[in-house]
Amino acid sequence: LSAARVNEDGISLYVERETRRSISTMNLRAALQTFLELRNPDGYIAIVPFFELTPQYSDTMRDLRDRMRFELGMPVQVTVGPRYLQALGRSYKEGSTHGIFIVITAEPVEDVAIPGADYTFGGLQLALALAEFEALERAKKHAIRLHLSELGEKSLKQLADIVIQAMAQIRRVTQAMQD
Repeated sequence: LSAARVNEDGISLYVERETRRSISTMNLRAALQTFLELRNPDGYIAIVPFFELTPQYSDTMRDLRDRMRFELGMPVQVTVGPRYLQALGRSYKEGSTHGIFIVITAEPVEDVAIPGADYTFGGLQLALALAEFEALERAKKHAIRLHLSELGEKSLKQLADIVIQAMAQIRRVTQAMQD
């Protein structure tokens, strides 16, 4: 595992390769702002949480998706990993070069050992997320991984708030350039 590029309030940002050189490391908001600025107007944004989406978590992700879609004027989808790998994994890696990817991982609330294995279900889920993140990078896709040190409604809302702040800064910069 590589070191986190930014650590802030229980959220760690991981990024590699070309994308690593393209984003800020000042703070999490600036990093997300510069990452979102890499988007192509003809593209899309995929948010890929690698944890169970309870109804409450699903509402938070849906609200964030809708807000991003409105603010950035482009398609945004939430696809839960690792289940999405069957349906969309290949198209993400081999399809349009205009997608950007936000992989979200989290420390499990309750981790369970896998009988007969030297690892847990949480460890397996993280390994799947890391493999997908690496595959996206090998496919030369812009991807970041955000890791929540504690999974919960509070941490998801905190992450959503930082993304909203990043989009507000993009809007201010865009408006200033137009004036």
